[in-house]
Amino acid sequence: MTDRGPVVADLARPRLAEPVTLAVIADPHLAVEGRGTWKLRHRSEPRLRTAIETANEADAVVFAGDLTNDGHPAEFDRVDELLADLSVPWTAIPGNHDVAKSFDGHETPPVTDFARRYRGDATRPDAAAYPLVLRVGGLRVVCLNTAAPGDVSTRDTWGGAVGPAQRSRLADLLADEPETPTLVVAHHNLGPLPEHPGGEPWSNFAATDATRVRALLAEAGVPLALTGHQHVPAVEDRDGVTELLAPATCSFPQGMVWLRVAADGTTVRFVPLADRAGTAEAYWYARTGKPLAQGILDATTRRLGE
Repeated sequence: MTDRGPVVADLARPRLAEPVTLAVIADPHLAVEGRGTWKLRHRSEPRLRTAIETANEADAVVFAGDLTNDGHPAEFDRVDELLADLSVPWTAIPGNHDVAKSFDGHETPPVTDFARRYRGDATRPDAAAYPLVLRVGGLRVVCLNTAAPGDVSTRDTWGGAVGPAQRSRLADLLADEPETPTLVVAHHNLGPLPEHPGGEPWSNFAATDATRVRALLAEAGVPLALTGHQHVPAVEDRDGVTELLAPATCSFPQGMVWLRVAADGTTVRFVPLADRAGTAEAYWYARTGKPLAQGILDATTRRLGE
């Protein structure tokens, strides 16, 4: 399985003497009703099911947010049914669509419930819910909550942040085991997504404290951060930290990423979750969708062609 899908990044770090594999699933946006939109509501469940089946071949899996389409309780219940098929260690962090918003037309479960419900096999260093820590062999995977950090209001926006309190806990946690190979997972991105040469930087609500978080990771020697949210697969190097933006499970090109961390560094592969017809359908829904969908499609196709 690890040979399936193209290599999107070969990184010098993190490194491990004993290899491990980590699957990262981002933005499934599982919907229990409805069809269409550029997020393909009617395909969201089978795509997530395929991702989970694939992830069972890894040593562990992290879900990088937006498990649900809009945080409806019925969507979380369906996610739970699918997660029951996981047979490897796992954890999940909330995305902006998984937490309560002032404009919701339903009662979204509080983020404290999300932390309890989807912690999976991760641990936390103290009474605070985040960061979570998932151990995968000798690799430490530190998972952040950017969707509703508590000390930064996100109820009126799709944006997010790590926030002062969580940044402080993160700094303490990283200082505690400075020699342990570590990567960080968050939902919101750690900076804008640079466009094609000559274009303007583009961002759909990156973390508002991204610069501070990057500086913290660089100071601690953390080489890699994985994020979701944009639905655009990309690799960006900023301030000594490589950020890997995972593709969305639900929308074009419908994929996930697979990391192999070994003595020679970290290899990242894109794993498709749809066949040719399914990929063409996703492309059509994005191309004929709203301007945001078209912009994301253009950014994605440029990167797939690079």
